Amino acid sequence: GEEPGEGKGGRAAPHPRAPRLSNLSYKMEDYAQFKAFCHFLQHGTLIPPDAPCFLVSHANQPTAASATTTEQDQAKSGVPTTRSILTDEEYLSGCISLCHQLSRHAVTRASNALSDPLAVTSVRVARDVVSGLLEEMLQFDFRNGPLRRRYDGLKYALKNLETVLYELSVAGVL
Repeated sequence: GEEPGEGKGGRAAPHPRAPRLSNLSYKMEDYAQFKAFCHFLQHGTLIPPDAPCFLVSHANQPTAASATTTEQDQAKSGVPTTRSILTDEEYLSGCISLCHQLSRHAVTRASNALSDPLAVTSVRVARDVVSGLLEEMLQFDFRNGPLRRRYDGLKYALKNLETVLYELSVAGVL
């Protein structure tokens, strides 16, 4: 039989935080960015990492070595558990991509500001979301990695949004 913690064929099961194949990871980041943009358009806020679109339910079958008493009780009772389909890095990358998308979206909305009464509000909300995400990201220590380089781009997205708002005020739309 298989030992606890082993996958099929006697190989070690991958750790839940193990990196994915790069193409899948990029597509999951795109998915997160798409869902985050749709959420922003509907609600004007950043989508939480535990949003239903990021969760999947499954029957919990923990190994003896990794299961907690609660997990074992849930597995015995047949209560399904949920887990995120995204890694933390994919979620954060998707949110950072969202900020760049919001910057482009704000330019489009601002170009129609004279005929669109909600354009300025939309740009302000986008700026507030990007600013809030940047403030939260400042608490992380990213070292030198892909997430660090993407995080550095957040500052430019925020600067672009503030520039759009400034230009709207100069044009007398605000």
